[in-house]
Amino acid sequence: MTDSKKVSMADLMAKAPAKFVSLYRGDSVEGKIVSISDSEYVLDLGSKSEGVLPKRELPDEMQSKLQVGDKVSGFVLSENEFGQALITYSRSSLELQKVTRGKSPEMIKKWQKFISAVGSATEFKGVINEANKGGLIVEAGDMRGFLPTSQLSTDLITTGGQKGGIEGLVGEQVMVRVLEVDPTTNRLIFSSRKDSPEIKSRLKKAESGQKVKAKVLALTPLGVFTIIGDHPDLSGLEGLVLNYETSWEKDEDIASKYKVGQEIEAVILGIDENLGRLSLSLRAMQEDPFEQISEKFILDDVVSGTVIEVTQNGVKVQLEGAEGFIPLEKLTSLQKYEVGQKTNFLVGVVDKRKRLVNLAPFLTTTTGLIYK
Repeated sequence: MTDSKKVSMADLMAKAPAKFVSLYRGDSVEGKIVSISDSEYVLDLGSKSEGVLPKRELPDEMQSKLQVGDKVSGFVLSENEFGQALITYSRSSLELQKVTRGKSPEMIKKWQKFISAVGSATEFKGVINEANKGGLIVEAGDMRGFLPTSQLSTDLITTGGQKGGIEGLVGEQVMVRVLEVDPTTNRLIFSSRKDSPEIKSRLKKAESGQKVKAKVLALTPLGVFTIIGDHPDLSGLEGLVLNYETSWEKDEDIASKYKVGQEIEAVILGIDENLGRLSLSLRAMQEDPFEQISEKFILDDVVSGTVIEVTQNGVKVQLEGAEGFIPLEKLTSLQKYEVGQKTNFLVGVVDKRKRLVNLAPFLTTTTGLIYK
């Protein structure tokens, strides 16, 4: 036997044909530009097929810098009629393809511009068509979207206040940004607020518990919108008093107590950096009536009340001047409560933090009870 030259595994692997990688829709890829035309870049993806990236996918400033040999990242969108992988630079195009299946090309084009604008400073000019309890219906770019009251700009809030409420904004033109998009449920959420570094910087000077004077801008179902008055650091900043922070009393009619232009004093609860405003409280300026009311509820006393709600966690009861609650663990199969039922209860521990009187059933019979 003649001697033969030994071949290593590394030599065999080097001589073996290259193994191409299979690509699937949604894969993240990086390719080297092998050619450039007027409308697209052809990429070497290291797979069995080339990649094609349309120029329109890239920002103009990026297009001007790219040359043959440069690397570009993107996502596999589909395969074209020539067997090439169609590449998208933006994940939004990939998401659009997923959520617009079954929609017409015209509709897909309408959704595309909103999906691409999510979270950006891009604005759309719209017209307010309707007003409801939660906000405004705005038509922009041939699509109808929702502008929540919480996302109204100070200018819109002021205009609404001058016109007697957000209903007076119907017909007004507005510039909006896109917050959320979901074509599968036709969900399109707008904001008319602008991101301002200067406002965010000033907000940081506010302190929780600090008292400020403000002027009422508008009364809405969400609460009382205000603008901070004469203050060395906070003057001109927007504040919002949510409905439940206007008073200790539930369901108070704020329109009967506050008017647009009225001067009020409030307490700062916190800072909402995302919306660029202060969270305020009016009830923190008032004495909590529960402090005195709670003194009349003595442990193990029998009190009368009316059932106002039966939930999976227990039973809510309206007492004289306060709300009571029977936890589920205090109930047995003997106790059957219905909304509107008036009966007696045993007083448990009073929870001043939750402004709640804990209760237990008051049994008038021992029938059916088993003692061990």
